[in-house]
Amino acid sequence: MSWDLGEVLEENKQLKLENARLAKELAKREKELEEAAIDEYGRRYDDQKSMKIRKLLAQNRKMKDIIVKLQDELTTDRAKLDLLTMEEKRKNR
Repeated sequence: MSWDLGEVLEENKQLKLENARLAKELAKREKELEEAAIDEYGRRYDDQKSMKIRKLLAQNRKMKDIIVKLQDELTTDRAKLDLLTMEEKRKNR
C-alpha cells in the first residue's frame, strides 16, 4: 500500500477544517447551555424571591389587621374612659 503525500496532506487539511467546524459548533452549544442554565437559575431565584415577597405581603396584611383591631380597642377604651371621667366629674360637683 503506497501513500500519496498529496492525498495525505489534503485529507489532513479536510480533517483540520472538520475539526475546526466541530469545535465552533461545540463552543456554540456550550454557550447555549450556559445561557439556559443562567436563565433557569434566574427563574428559580425569581420564584423564590416572589414566594418570599408573597409571604411578606401576607404577614403585612396580618399585621395591618392586628393594628386595626388594636386601634378599635383603643378607641373603645378611650370612649369608656371619657364616660367614666364625665361621671366622676358629675359626682364631684
